[in-house]
Amino acid sequence: MARERGASPTWLRISLGSRWRSAQDVAKQFIDAPVATCRFASAFNVKRHLRKILNATTERSNVVDGDVELENPTDDADGGMDWGDDADDGELDDDVPELRPRRRPSSVSEEDEDAEKEREDFLCGLVADNETICAEEGPADMISGLPFGGLKANAWETVNPRIRASSEETMLSFGDAKLMFNIMDHALNCSGEQRQNFFGPGQQDGMFPKSKSNNIRIPSDTKTANAMLLEGRHSMFDNLPVENDEHGKPNTDTINGCEAAQEVYADMLEELRAQSIDPRTTAIGLVLLWSDGFQRAYVRQKENSVWILTITILNPDGKAFSAFHTYCVAIGRESLDHTPVIDYVLGQLDVIRRIITTAFGFMVWGSDRIERDSLLKTSQLGTFGQRSHFASAVDPKALPMCNRCFRQLVGSFGQGSRPYFGDSACPDCCRWDYLSPSPAARTNPLPVRYPNKAASDSPSPPEDRTIHETYVVAKRIQFGWLVQGLEYAYHNLTTNDRQARWIKENMTAFLRSMSVNEAVRDQVWASARSKLRNPAAPVIPYIPQLWQSQYRMDRFLNSPMHLLFEGITADVMEVIQKFLKSKSLNAPFERFANVFLSEIESFRLSWCKARELPKTYWQAEDLLGLSRIMPCVYGLFFADANFRGADARVAIGILQMLNAFHAMLSALMGPRCCKDSEKIDIYIKIFLTSIYRVSALIDNDGSFSWLLAKGNFLSLLNLPEQIRRYGPVRWYYEGSDERFVQCVKPFLVTNARKTPSYFKIRLRLMQVMKLIDWIKKSLRLNGAETDRTWFKGYYRYKTLALIRQRMQEGRPLSAFTLSGAADPNGLLWVAYGRAQATHIVAIRPSSTDAVEVAGVSFADCSIVDHSELVHNRRDIEKQMTSYCILFPLKLNNTPFTRSRFATIFSDWDVLQAGRVKGESLPSRGLFSINANQ
Repeated sequence: MARERGASPTWLRISLGSRWRSAQDVAKQFIDAPVATCRFASAFNVKRHLRKILNATTERSNVVDGDVELENPTDDADGGMDWGDDADDGELDDDVPELRPRRRPSSVSEEDEDAEKEREDFLCGLVADNETICAEEGPADMISGLPFGGLKANAWETVNPRIRASSEETMLSFGDAKLMFNIMDHALNCSGEQRQNFFGPGQQDGMFPKSKSNNIRIPSDTKTANAMLLEGRHSMFDNLPVENDEHGKPNTDTINGCEAAQEVYADMLEELRAQSIDPRTTAIGLVLLWSDGFQRAYVRQKENSVWILTITILNPDGKAFSAFHTYCVAIGRESLDHTPVIDYVLGQLDVIRRIITTAFGFMVWGSDRIERDSLLKTSQLGTFGQRSHFASAVDPKALPMCNRCFRQLVGSFGQGSRPYFGDSACPDCCRWDYLSPSPAARTNPLPVRYPNKAASDSPSPPEDRTIHETYVVAKRIQFGWLVQGLEYAYHNLTTNDRQARWIKENMTAFLRSMSVNEAVRDQVWASARSKLRNPAAPVIPYIPQLWQSQYRMDRFLNSPMHLLFEGITADVMEVIQKFLKSKSLNAPFERFANVFLSEIESFRLSWCKARELPKTYWQAEDLLGLSRIMPCVYGLFFADANFRGADARVAIGILQMLNAFHAMLSALMGPRCCKDSEKIDIYIKIFLTSIYRVSALIDNDGSFSWLLAKGNFLSLLNLPEQIRRYGPVRWYYEGSDERFVQCVKPFLVTNARKTPSYFKIRLRLMQVMKLIDWIKKSLRLNGAETDRTWFKGYYRYKTLALIRQRMQEGRPLSAFTLSGAADPNGLLWVAYGRAQATHIVAIRPSSTDAVEVAGVSFADCSIVDHSELVHNRRDIEKQMTSYCILFPLKLNNTPFTRSRFATIFSDWDVLQAGRVKGESLPSRGLFSINANQ
């Protein structure tokens, strides 16, 4: 078997959100199959790595002896992308340990090489929960069940490279192995000069604890230290396997319990049975993929963007932000075509689950709109690509809700669990329903040069795209439908019937109506021209490989961070800013809003980050924080701006839009209604109608062009069906994936090289460094850091007098609620004092005389007399059930004389009139005003 350096990248760990088998046949807790050993990020030799995967059990698996090989892709084939192959071309940085490929010396015989291979194929096992995960390759002398056996063996072979670690006697003690690991970790974080100072003669005397067994030889010079620890053939760093394992349990409360997950499980079980594999001996889990590009640094930005692909194992509860659940598996230049990498990665999911007694199903792929259209080869906006996953033109008069339907919907506010329409269909509008049976849906004309002829021997045309169509029918895109369209177009481009043969313009119009992007259209045309010129030549492939896969297109989700916050929230701000600029009110509004935003920013809350206006270099978390309090920040300004005439109608329309926007976000992101797809569907249509009516008032022409140019608004209509199949969108918030970019950047900012070999070395280094961090966690070397919770839900004030002063002056307050056992009256509490002895004081919102602004209720609030309590901070935090911000009713032109506050909760609830904690609702009183008349 071919030797590969240091095993494989960590991208899979067997623990997460899976359907676990009993594992009585393989080491009781599934330690036999850390799928991480499969080189998903690289070209890999499956046979070799399966040996490493399965040899940790006390029995050998028959699968190990299977002769399975995969062809290694080359740098030229992958378009400059790196898939993590271990060999390098010698391009190294000063701060990267040298990772030289091993080469067979000319003097080594074949017998010696085989013996060396056998020795090198020993995989140093790592430890999870004090159990050995992997053992050596030898057929009889397995190292199994020894606490930290892999680390001990690795350290032994570093110190004694000529003696194979085959039993407990040929291992270092745990203390010595830990000491070696600490020395390696320190050397890894030192520069070359620091290493020379550290490992110089006599420098280590008294620095390290003495070895209990006298087996450790502390390096006394830099050359020896590098050979033993970082760069040598048997160095500890270079022989760390890049794989690990954790044990989990099934979790059907979140993504694993959704309809799509159950379908993935059923498909994998059916495939296992078809291969005569017992599903009871197979663990089934889900993986989530994510990809995006980013600037590696803010200097030298030209052609300096990097694209990465990550894989996340579906994690159990409590580990949503674990650093060991997400792994970078591909990295390269953003400007290159990533199709070969994507096809390879998806193909490897099939390979892995066919071979190993573990089945991982591809669940979803998260990305923004631009990245998603690039992956799917569909149109990016344009006439027929306005809505993601749909092919249809948009009639600006027929698609939106008409006035009659909107008034009917508003009349149902507060009449039941959700707003509703009085009748089933409207002859005048589609009510934002692309598949509406209304006659208004039949008004989208066919594109120019749409074909009206076809060869008699043509294959069946795709549904609703025949040559007899009179208008463009809205269609939900599926891969099979697209493939059918390409085959139909290709046949009619190459038919021998010249009367029926299509020209390029016919093909372009036909495929545009199916939302096929230009690159695929060009490929179809090139293949057809080649066929016409030389009918005997092989057909040039023109169907994207992804379209021919078994996956559904809707697995490429509309991700909430990009869609709702970086998209919709930013667009709502732009609509309002456009109106304010036209009235020269932008600067006054920013001064008004920044008074509140700067206060909330000073709280440094994890769940509501704020930043002062104008919106410059804002991140998604800043937009998310603003969206929570947007009805208060913007609503108070427009409620007190004294607009008149047409401007007053615009102000009312903006207040309605803010209310509808907040109600929609509360339903989508809060746990209370996040699974109610029918209610969310209505709330989305209320919001779209509100912003459509406001933009018509601002533009004063009733056009739909501004909304269409954004591409985010119409894609909101995909969310209800996505929720029905995949569960709440809050489960797929990609903030942790975006945060992973910060883990990649430190490995890329040292220079601006763009070669595949450079990315190859960096990817390998990322994987090894993550493994080292994981070993540290297992050894509890930095337990103080890993055990700390960085979430900050509330702000603690210095004194009670300061809280009273802030309430009197009308400044925002940070508060929280306590459990019923600690607070049966359901009050709000504010903390002050020292961390060791924290004081809390109760605030009671009034249940009467509430004032509504932009759909948010502002109630009188007062400090409850003699409610001060003193507790240990940790004891109080255990009793907290939710966090909130008290936002004052402080108008721009009115003195603050009454302590009225709105209560905005961390779970997207608000305090409604009557002191009831609940979801944000569309305001019937606000929407009863028709701003467009």
